[in-house]
Amino acid sequence: MKSRKNLLEQLKNLPYFSKDTVCQLGSQLGLKDTTASVYISRFLKYKEIFKLRRELYISADFYDKNKAD
Repeated sequence: MKSRKNLLEQLKNLPYFSKDTVCQLGSQLGLKDTTASVYISRFLKYKEIFKLRRELYISADFYDKNKAD
């Protein structure tokens, strides 16, 4: 749970990110690639990130801050 929140906090500052980015950040936190993939699906389920296109995402927080731009 703690690593999930840390991962999401790191993603909030990025304008967009790919699955590879999540895996790289996850490996810094000691997560396996499969765990990072599960986190992506859970983030999508709980609307913490949005899918832009295949394997390209944006955090809901970043979107809310910049949707007027």
